[in-house]
Amino acid sequence: MLKKLERSHDKCYGLLIKGPLDKEHYDEITHDIDEHIRQYGQIALLLQIQNVSGYTMNALLGDLEFFFERRNGFSKIAIVAEHAWWSGLVTIEDALTPWDEKYFDVKKIDAAWEWLES
Repeated sequence: MLKKLERSHDKCYGLLIKGPLDKEHYDEITHDIDEHIRQYGQIALLLQIQNVSGYTMNALLGDLEFFFERRNGFSKIAIVAEHAWWSGLVTIEDALTPWDEKYFDVKKIDAAWEWLES
């Protein structure tokens, strides 16, 4: 499931990623993100990840492709997740991307929003 978070506003876009993902939701959210980028030029993105298992190298490559196609559309990306191994992945992605990317534990979601809004 992909769902836009209610706290999203203007240049800050939050997205809940939970459980299995389907193409219909993915396409809908992708279109909405693209619309925000068109409207604001650049956006700060919060990805709240819950109960997503089986994240593979192919999934990582797909994510990198999505973000590189829109590389000028992001100023910051906050990854909020319940598993600390995401921190290592974010460190790698941060080194490969032109935007700032940071990991936050799920208990620190407010700090993630504050970082995006700063």
